[in-house]
Amino acid sequence: MDPASLSLIAISASGVALRRYAELSNNEIPDFPGHRIDGRPRQSVIVRLKETKVTLRPLIDAGREAIAKRLARFASVRGFRLNAQVSLAALFSVEDAPDVEAELRRRRVDFVIADDAGLPVCGVTVVRGRGPSYRDSVCHQAFAAAGLPLVTMSLAASWAENRARLAAVVDSDPPAANIAAPVCIDDVQPLYA
Repeated sequence: MDPASLSLIAISASGVALRRYAELSNNEIPDFPGHRIDGRPRQSVIVRLKETKVTLRPLIDAGREAIAKRLARFASVRGFRLNAQVSLAALFSVEDAPDVEAELRRRRVDFVIADDAGLPVCGVTVVRGRGPSYRDSVCHQAFAAAGLPLVTMSLAASWAENRARLAAVVDSDPPAANIAAPVCIDDVQPLYA
């Protein structure tokens, strides 16, 4: 198709959309037209949210509640804040790697201990067994690439063991403030060989 025809189609579609929008009442939310190939009706997420029951769920599951309370106490005594379920994309910035950035958006770390300015001091991941699982390797490699410590705590270990592991990291020299440190997963040695 030539550019003029494409422009006419775009103008026509815009006109239809504007007419539909003008016909809506003030409280009505515009809906998407049917699919252009099979004609199935499509609904926007806003409309679906109005029709769906949305409930709250806790950020911390019941098995990790006790360790979360102890972590919060540990952080507050040292003047830090505890953040739960933090996206890796919120912690790390990547350049020219949309696939890595997309993977970081999908991953979360259980807790992040941060100072009053919001700079992360360390991440904390809580595992059910004694060590990290394979699914945690992206998280571990991202933390290592950015130079931010990641402490793995086990629900099977005692709080004294977990606290000693955490204190060794938090009470040592703070990590360098590398806000714009690039994360390149390829430069980090694999966690599991």
